[in-house]
Amino acid sequence: MQPWKTNYLLITVLLMLLIQVDHVACWDIQDSGYVYTADIREQEPPLAHHDGIKLKVTQQTVQGLHVALAGSQDLRVTWMTPVNWGIGHLSPMCLYGAKTITSQKARGRSYSYAAGNFSYTLNTAILDLSVIPCPPTSSSSAHCVKVISYQCGDHRYGFSDVYHVRIHPDTAVPLLPGPQFAVVGDMGVPHGLSTINSIAARMGSGKFNASKTDGVQMLLHVGDISYADYYDTKTLNNSWVWVDYMNSLQRVAARVPYMTAPGNHEVQFEFAAYLNWLPMPHSASSSSSPFWFSLDYLGVHLLFFSTEHDFSPNSTQHLWMQEDLKRANENRGQVPWVVVLGHRPLYCSSLVGYDRCHEEGALYRSYLEDLLYKAHVDVVISGHIHHYERSYPVYQGKATQKDFHNPQAPVYIVNGGAGNPEPNDPTFELSVDWRAWYNVTIKTGFLLMTPSRSQLKFDYVFSDSNQVIDSFTITKK
Repeated sequence: MQPWKTNYLLITVLLMLLIQVDHVACWDIQDSGYVYTADIREQEPPLAHHDGIKLKVTQQTVQGLHVALAGSQDLRVTWMTPVNWGIGHLSPMCLYGAKTITSQKARGRSYSYAAGNFSYTLNTAILDLSVIPCPPTSSSSAHCVKVISYQCGDHRYGFSDVYHVRIHPDTAVPLLPGPQFAVVGDMGVPHGLSTINSIAARMGSGKFNASKTDGVQMLLHVGDISYADYYDTKTLNNSWVWVDYMNSLQRVAARVPYMTAPGNHEVQFEFAAYLNWLPMPHSASSSSSPFWFSLDYLGVHLLFFSTEHDFSPNSTQHLWMQEDLKRANENRGQVPWVVVLGHRPLYCSSLVGYDRCHEEGALYRSYLEDLLYKAHVDVVISGHIHHYERSYPVYQGKATQKDFHNPQAPVYIVNGGAGNPEPNDPTFELSVDWRAWYNVTIKTGFLLMTPSRSQLKFDYVFSDSNQVIDSFTITKK
């Protein structure tokens, strides 16, 4: 970086941290009350009944419970039992049905991994949604929103509470804005707790409401998950970070599908924790790798790719992206929007991340920009830079237009401020032709994406206040 840029950067950071202005946040220290949740209660848990079977019900013996789509008719549930692998003799299962628990059972499997000194037991089960009937109010299969009630665990160690998750058909497109995606990037514990709380608040109190189809319906994460790379260098123990993170996220991820892309902070131990905690449905989209996949949901084709693996032209990942985007474009009549999600940004304007934005960004654009432009991708969402900014429709460094009606190029959003151990980045270059909006702050936040057939609306929300500080809408004829 040139000397003048370094001096300007230092002055900018000092001014933003020392001068009291409305849009610069002060550090909010709330970490002292954080409680780790990996301990098992000593007392015998209460008992519940299901079809004459006594079930132990306890949150402590079912931890990190979360769901993910596993295909158009399957839902994967994954959770941890805090019992050392190999001695527990678990028989994991989920009981599930429509609105209330029925006799549907899904037998699961138990497994573990040793990286990061992880020694507990993970469990996963696939719920077959094809056995769940459409509600009587559904006019067709395209409008069949299934409400699944489920409870998972093990007869010996206990079961979770009953959770409810609403699953939309993959071809359903909202006629009017209502159902939302929450999108986060670069989120860990405890710094991301306000973001998790804010998203949970937008899902309601947790009480089930069969008629409620708006609000957050899916959580998307564009990499840097939990920040478990900060570990004891002697014992290499970082597993407790993943446990705490997944426990903190359970209030959200047990109620809506949690879909992820890997970031650079998942790379340790060859992505062992990421692969074991967060299996994604890659085979359903003809992907040969668990690190990249796609799915259709609420009228949006979501393509998750890995910036931590080769995505240069003619690489396995790049060739898969080409074919996937080709199919997505051919399916625009059914699924009108295409959104690409990956961790490292192609466009950004951070001063702290100057090299990332200019050197790395230019390299990534040489890999992908032509493909994304020719495939008419609507939006590209990334993280990695710990702030929020967005572009106009842009191609080759120039804004193709200064509005968002029938855009001729993708809009690029950096959404990396959900809360991480490193400070958020309040620095930006002063004059950038393609940049449409940015906010000078160190507050944490997240993105809401609200689709309908003719528009795709975005809101950026401050986590601590639930205040929407930026909104824009992409419209099509």
